[in-house]
Amino acid sequence: MQSTDVLVIGGGVIGCSIAYYLRKRAIDVTLLERGRIGGGTSSSAAGLFAWLKPMAKFDAYHRLLLASSQLLPTLVAELEDATGLTVEYAQTGTLRTIHHEVRIARLQSWLAVCRNQGLAVELLDAEAVRQRVPLIAPDTYGAVWFPSEAQVRASLFVAALARAAHISGASLYEQQDVVSIQTQGQRVLSVTTAQNTTFACQHLIIAAGAWSANWSPWLNQNLPVVPQCGQLIALKQPTPTLCHMLIGKGIYLAPKQDGTVVVGATRDDTGFDCQITPEGIAMLRASAQKLVPALASAELVQSWAGLRPKTPDTRPILGSLPTWNNVTLAIGHYSYGILLSAITGQQIAASLASQQPSALLQPFSLTRFDHL
Repeated sequence: MQSTDVLVIGGGVIGCSIAYYLRKRAIDVTLLERGRIGGGTSSSAAGLFAWLKPMAKFDAYHRLLLASSQLLPTLVAELEDATGLTVEYAQTGTLRTIHHEVRIARLQSWLAVCRNQGLAVELLDAEAVRQRVPLIAPDTYGAVWFPSEAQVRASLFVAALARAAHISGASLYEQQDVVSIQTQGQRVLSVTTAQNTTFACQHLIIAAGAWSANWSPWLNQNLPVVPQCGQLIALKQPTPTLCHMLIGKGIYLAPKQDGTVVVGATRDDTGFDCQITPEGIAMLRASAQKLVPALASAELVQSWAGLRPKTPDTRPILGSLPTWNNVTLAIGHYSYGILLSAITGQQIAASLASQQPSALLQPFSLTRFDHL
């Protein structure tokens, strides 16, 4: 039997971030991953730090997104310094395109709220958009410009988190699928894996992504997380190249440093049956063409798919698990796992260190689904 203070279940971006921030506080931590660390949902993500949608209210969720986006540049610098890896961080900015006349006065009022929050935002007319993206579709009425939004290569970001956590003393184990847990009263004492290894712990953190609901029977709690498949493609850059992230026509375009443009993503409610389909690729190509017509003839470089962990309200479930004294949830991040990894790891680690709940995470308790 092996023992640890904190046992993290899940080696995706959330689990690795939690392990990294726990080690920053010198807390003993072991992480178990059922497959390959970073080999699931996290590495298939587009890696966008783009989150601010026009007219979005600055509610608890958007405050969480904002807090994480502000933390990420520091985290990226720490990871690259600690590991020697580059995660292809680029502050490319985002253009959220407008394809019909909107109530400009209402949008301007929202932009003023954004600026009061310290966010750099700007409303561009069609000519200003075309100056930034000469290949933009002619039906583009304008765009909301977010110059500070950035992106990374998701697989490299997760790899850097895992390596930094390991360098700082975290124990990371791959191919360790949990098959049973041992409990006493309202505490989880240990877990046993298919490899017949038992890991004892003082505290258990579930960060199992799309597979989190597998823990529902063991914990006697409904963890309402279901998988949703997202298909993505990478096209060769057109000429002139795209320099900014574009969001519109139901998709996003993200120019990457390898000379491709990532186009995503479908939302296929097909359970764990996540695969590339001709229909998915055709939809992404057609939508990309509507946004940037020159992409109609762009070479298809790659196609892939991944699973999003989806909750009923598409918001994460964060914080302590009711009825258990030593279990914490960090699940259900849906499309924003990469973006929310920084604040999730930081706040979960701070809560465990102080033994006090995080005010920032409290709105995302599992108790909001008590009616289900």
